[in-house]
Amino acid sequence: IYHGTVDVVMSLLGFAVVINSLILILASAVFFYGNVDGAGDAGLFDAYDLIKELVGPGAATIFALALLFAGQSSSIIATVAGQAVAEGFIRWRVSPIFRRLLTRLIAVIPSMAVAIALGRPGIDALLVASQVVLSVVLPFISFPLVYLTSKKSIMCVKEKELESQPEDTVLDYSNNLIVTLLAFGIWMVIVVANVYVIVTLGSG
Repeated sequence: IYHGTVDVVMSLLGFAVVINSLILILASAVFFYGNVDGAGDAGLFDAYDLIKELVGPGAATIFALALLFAGQSSSIIATVAGQAVAEGFIRWRVSPIFRRLLTRLIAVIPSMAVAIALGRPGIDALLVASQVVLSVVLPFISFPLVYLTSKKSIMCVKEKELESQPEDTVLDYSNNLIVTLLAFGIWMVIVVANVYVIVTLGSG
């Protein structure tokens, strides 16, 4: 458990947060200081072109690679999570090659179809739409996760230390009070942000 916690924290705070923050900071700085007309409506490809023009080809290449690696990381995490759910809850065991092929095809085929049919504008629209859907769905997914992982009746398991020992040792994997409150606080921030966006869009 300790090593797993360290691995997750280092992966999120040491790599994912840093890379995503650098992507946002770099793109925002280029758009803000570039003084480009219509930058407010610029898309992903415009960000690459602006970075290449104002910062340099090397920075633009790093920006593109960071986006690629971020996408690969998300796909790998989704595959591993799907594997855990399939094997642990529904007892569905398949070949790792088939599982990876299936999950990658589900992720790639819609994107490729949009890219081939609509080109760059379609990719930008798909990117925006996917982020909107993710933002709206996230509270409904995260609330049960936080609630269930804070329940001792669900997160406690029994482990028998010795065969000769009649009583089982209870291992508690539930979140403590501080983690639970912090998680619900983050959940509330997401909900408030979503409500604000919906109200703002509705009011024009």
